[in-house]
Amino acid sequence: MSRSAAAGRLRALSDEVASHARAAAEGRAGALHDLRVTCRRLETALRLWGRGRNAREARLTARTLRRAAGPARDAEVLGRLLQTRAAGAALIPVALRRAWGAALALPTSPPAKPTLPLADVQPLVRRAADRLERREVRQRNALERLRRWRDAARRAMQSALADGGVEPLHRARLAVKRWRYAEEALASEAPARSLKLARELRL
Repeated sequence: MSRSAAAGRLRALSDEVASHARAAAEGRAGALHDLRVTCRRLETALRLWGRGRNAREARLTARTLRRAAGPARDAEVLGRLLQTRAAGAALIPVALRRAWGAALALPTSPPAKPTLPLADVQPLVRRAADRLERREVRQRNALERLRRWRDAARRAMQSALADGGVEPLHRARLAVKRWRYAEEALASEAPARSLKLARELRL
């Protein structure tokens, strides 16, 4: 991936994060999910390409933003399960299900909007992208990171399947996500292979 392409992807992801954060603040359906997914993509891209203090701070800020959106997203998902009676929610007594649904809807409906630390993300990413454009992109380093993440994801998945526990499976899922997002980030070099593989890695 060229310097301009890598920097452009960082800027595009930063813009997507900002757009989803605004949508989440407005209470749009699905915005919290989109925000968290895009933050993960940005964090992976910054690990893959970013260098220096701005890239590190941008990654940590994106992670903080993703985690800040987590409780509201969890409440959103749980509220939908209770409403649709999916995933076993139909077994919960009606009165209790309604009480839980009402509690999730307070103090606002949909569930309380998260306080999102958005202000620092875009300028930090822009500075990291500008620095990247001025320096050589070390393709070998990026490919080595991808190889390590791929191997770690495979080991995690093998271990989780052997264990069968919820936590190992969750950790394996996160490891596969990082591998998938790295494949997406590198797709401009070999789009047919990378995008096909990234689609196959969806969990």
